[in-house]
Amino acid sequence: NANPTAGSLRAAIKAANNAGGPYLIRFAIPGSCPRAIVLAAPMLDIVGDVTIDGRTQPGWSANSDYGQFDATLCLFINGTGSTPYAFRVPASAVNARLSVHGFIFAGFSDAAIRIERGANHRISGNQFGAVAFTASNHDAVRITGNAGSAFIGGYDDPGSVNLIAGTADAGVYLDNVAGGSTVVNNIIGFQPDGIFAGTNPVGIFVFNSPNNQLA
Repeated sequence: NANPTAGSLRAAIKAANNAGGPYLIRFAIPGSCPRAIVLAAPMLDIVGDVTIDGRTQPGWSANSDYGQFDATLCLFINGTGSTPYAFRVPASAVNARLSVHGFIFAGFSDAAIRIERGANHRISGNQFGAVAFTASNHDAVRITGNAGSAFIGGYDDPGSVNLIAGTADAGVYLDNVAGGSTVVNNIIGFQPDGIFAGTNPVGIFVFNSPNNQLA
């Protein structure tokens, strides 16, 4: 769609890609939490330095505990089981940097977030899966191809924890040849209460990707 609706997420990503520098996408969708963004086709690829911040949607509140996930996330992106990914950095985007915070993702047939190039990506404070009556994500996050480092989770802030549950394959899939990613302080394989199972066949899968830190 070369002419997306003004004010839409697609229009914001188009503007971000053309910005030539760091760009922050914020939200103010009318109505109470949660608000659903249903994708009938993939979103535009991310090729710039783009932060997509669901925490800016009114009503959001952060997770408060490392052992459970009690955040109020107000933006739910649904792939309905047929859309391959919500956000992708393509293999051609050498200088891309993607940061994604404060979303719920379900129903993506490849990976909810797929990163193939760029470096210093940041994914925090999101919920992948564990959404009733929705299709599973195949993978939650995949760092692949010639992508550089990614930071998934957070050290000193429980609000940075990602909940990663109920995938059809891996929760986090690392097979980027550069390696160097950090996956820390995430809740993997549990429901939001941190007690009952929200299992992934594989929690974290690493192949031909060196120098990663898992904690």
